[in-house]
Amino acid sequence: MTAPHSLAPEGAPAAPQRGTATLIYNTNAGGSKHASPDDLVSAIHAVGFTPVYRATSSEEDLKEALDGVEGTVFVAGGAYEI
Repeated sequence: MTAPHSLAPEGAPAAPQRGTATLIYNTNAGGSKHASPDDLVSAIHAVGFTPVYRATSSEEDLKEALDGVEGTVFVAGGAYEI
């Protein structure tokens, strides 16, 4: 799993700030080629959140990725059972 980090697309217009939103993205999921993490981070930023990207490669990574997360969470790239 990669370390979480805040991302904001360069030159993106200012949107109303809604706080932080965490993107959990399974890089090993089959549909990962349809929307890249950069695309999703840009979309999250465009609706006013400060995105924090946390990549996972397995279901086992999920607990660690969610450790300390508060607020809005977006999950993409496969299915997890919590």
